[in-house]
Amino acid sequence: MPDQQAPPRIEPKSLGDYLEVMSKAVFQSGISWKVVETKWPGIREAFHGFEIARVADLTPPDLDGMAQDTRVIRNRRKLGAIVDNARRIVELDESHGTFGAYLKSHSSFEERVKDMRKEVQVLGRRGVLLLPLRGRRGCSAPRGVDGLQAVAGPRGYIDGQRITG
Repeated sequence: MPDQQAPPRIEPKSLGDYLEVMSKAVFQSGISWKVVETKWPGIREAFHGFEIARVADLTPPDLDGMAQDTRVIRNRRKLGAIVDNARRIVELDESHGTFGAYLKSHSSFEERVKDMRKEVQVLGRRGVLLLPLRGRRGCSAPRGVDGLQAVAGPRGYIDGQRITG
């Protein structure tokens, strides 16, 4: 896959860290990753540094204004998906005690991916997945995936490589 690479692996310290990585994957779906990287500082500023409560509180008029802001990728559906995902992350965090507990609540990597497809906005033909934390008891991810990694494509690809489990 030309021009595409997995986002940097992070150790999430806040819900906003999860949201930021997921958001970058949402924007990269169907758009040159270089464009996303170039605009990322402006996107980050427009989304209040991905402070999850502030993003979750954005209103349709806020998003309409953001859709006119040249600092961001002005795709209204993607902007709305970021807000919806922020709200869903907060809900999952509250219902499971922590978002990390939600991620660890699945018995297998495949189950986690299947559930994440239901829980977060999926945009574009290939969609967006979240592949969380490797090496947790009962929740291992494919070899080479550690930390939090958002990936474009529901068919099990990372960096253009097919995940075999």
